[in-house]
Amino acid sequence: MTDPLFQPPSSNTPVVAAAPTAQITGVENKFPSEILFTAEAASPGSRITSLRFHMTVGPGQAERLDNFEFTPGPQVTGKYTLKVAGNNYIPPGSTLTYWADAQDAAGATVISEKQTYWYADTRFQWSKLQEGTVTLYYYGAAERTARSVMQAAHEVQDNTGELLGVQGHPFTLMLYNTPSDIIGAQQVETSEKRSQELIRVGIAYPGSDLVQVLAASGFGGPDTTRHEVTHLFVSWAAGNGVPTWLNEGLASVMEREDLGWADTVL
Repeated sequence: MTDPLFQPPSSNTPVVAAAPTAQITGVENKFPSEILFTAEAASPGSRITSLRFHMTVGPGQAERLDNFEFTPGPQVTGKYTLKVAGNNYIPPGSTLTYWADAQDAAGATVISEKQTYWYADTRFQWSKLQEGTVTLYYYGAAERTARSVMQAAHEVQDNTGELLGVQGHPFTLMLYNTPSDIIGAQQVETSEKRSQELIRVGIAYPGSDLVQVLAASGFGGPDTTRHEVTHLFVSWAAGNGVPTWLNEGLASVMEREDLGWADTVL
């Protein structure tokens, strides 16, 4: 006997299509010019019509957004080339956070899980030192220098960090052994003459929380480290609106190992 309260399913009940899927499946570092990303997406009941690349550098909130190259279909593989040189320069040693989103012809969307990638200078085999919030990468027989640079970075944390009221920020140091090594990691100068004449013994990149340091003999690796890391702390404390004279003045003051002279002056 049929239960009078039983209602058989209607033949007009809509079928809910399976949600699309998306994932970035490959990263290929082609230092110093580009990084290649590969993504896969699928829509069981439709066609993938949009596949986009998302990325942030370091702790930054500025998001890069662009489209993968792919042919629409139920299952697709997309390719995206991230330019990291010239006007799109990203300093090697930066950590990239990346993900994808996809949409199918029915309008269903999906966002993949976020992943991270350490963008390395592939010319060298890097060793790593980690002390607290400071990460330092070096190569070759530079461990002794690396430890002195690490000590200098902690001195900035203790002195500049306390002075500016910003402590606990993680940051990365990339230690290079020769002028040609560090020049090869920096943004290429548009002027060939300028490129030949210029040796930057250290550069701070606040957008990546990263500092490049030349540790070659005679170039004052620890002093350079204190100077450039101070720039990071100034950026964390006051953003990008600090006048150059003040920013450089603070960095020049804090680069010295012994700050006792300041007490005498004051």
